[in-house]
Amino acid sequence: MKAAKHYQEWPLEECRLYFKRYFELVKNKDVKTVRSILAEEFERTYSAIGFKEREVIGVLTDGTEGIYTYGENMIKATHEALEESGMSVNRFKMFFE
Repeated sequence: MKAAKHYQEWPLEECRLYFKRYFELVKNKDVKTVRSILAEEFERTYSAIGFKEREVIGVLTDGTEGIYTYGENMIKATHEALEESGMSVNRFKMFFE
């Protein structure tokens, strides 16, 4: 069964919230649990959340790794989250690998 928002593009605010929630959850939970929680919260599929992780890697590597198809909202949110985190690109990327 498809999730409620399966075919909808992620708005910028939702992309920003994705990073906030991802980093809150990944500190205490394994990635599979984080994906399940976020899928429910964002009304997306488990696979869609995994796809977002690969999109982040794609944005951080200019498409040489991960997925090279990502929207402007994800690019902006990724760069904002990276800057707010104060982490290096490599350290930030490790959370999504």
